[in-house]
Amino acid sequence: MTFNPSYLYTPSSSRVSPPIKSKIDVLPIDQLKWEDFERLCLRLAQVDHGKSNCEVYGIKGQKQHGIDIFGYKGAKYASYQCKRYQTIAEIDLEEAVKIFQEGKWFSKSNEFIFCTSCTLEKTQVQDKFLKLKNDLSAHGIAFIKWDKIQISSILKEHPQIVYDFFGREWVKAFNGEDFLNNISKERRLDAVQIANYRKQLFNV
Repeated sequence: MTFNPSYLYTPSSSRVSPPIKSKIDVLPIDQLKWEDFERLCLRLAQVDHGKSNCEVYGIKGQKQHGIDIFGYKGAKYASYQCKRYQTIAEIDLEEAVKIFQEGKWFSKSNEFIFCTSCTLEKTQVQDKFLKLKNDLSAHGIAFIKWDKIQISSILKEHPQIVYDFFGREWVKAFNGEDFLNNISKERRLDAVQIANYRKQLFNV
């Protein structure tokens, strides 16, 4: 049974600091709250699979078998695990794969996407990722990493999502000011304005 909480589609509530440089290559994904990070991963998964073919699996407190989001991928699934970490070690990657392999989605999937808000740049972590990638490949499963760098790279092509989660100023600094003209006018407030509005309501 799947659940798709409505809060995953509400505007971002994270208060993300504005950029201090005019040209940015990496977004402050680590500043997002856990709920918003998961929602961001869902939005990106929906880009690949479509809104109707991609869902959050389970709710807080339920056993999720090592995944948070799934998307239809032909005869099988793309399974996503979301981890809002500040740093990551080899043991964290091993544990993520272990839980996935022991769960029911392992035999149903041909992709396992590990999503995290930090970077996987340390050589030890990269080496461990490559080993686990080879191990999963032997089972017909592609192991894909979406860390802070990869997610930022994907978001270069999606200024609307950047606007929704990080705000207007980040679109200017990260995607370029010209992209603002292509953003849907249906969105009244950006992420920063919504966070400020909620704060004002709370203080009234």
